[in-house]
Amino acid sequence: MTIQTATCPAPSVVKPCNCSAIGNIIALNCDNKDLTDSAISAILRNYTTAMGFSSNLTELNLNNNQLTKLPSEVGFFSRLSGLFANYNQITQLTSGTFDPATKLNYLTLMGNKIKTIAPGALPSELLLSSIH
Repeated sequence: MTIQTATCPAPSVVKPCNCSAIGNIIALNCDNKDLTDSAISAILRNYTTAMGFSSNLTELNLNNNQLTKLPSEVGFFSRLSGLFANYNQITQLTSGTFDPATKLNYLTLMGNKIKTIAPGALPSELLLSSIH
């Protein structure tokens, strides 16, 4: 069995977030950076530009920021398995956010005030084993 080694983009691409790679797992940690919706969208767009749309990103930590919604860019990461967006200001989940990120199996949204989950926000083919 061959272990694939993944790489992160240059720190300037994901600034102020931190990227770490162990084997084929890449985690982007944007925890507690006081980021807004537009700031995290720009970081994720820079990441996809630097790494290409076939990115190996598997974990994305957006905890403790100023997000009012999940960024549509999470759909760019088809290998994303864990999304952590606790303690933001998210009030709704819109449809299409996770397309085509259908490998997502862990989603945490604790500490948000979600009032609306749009039809199709969590597609039926989404491989989701846990939501908090």
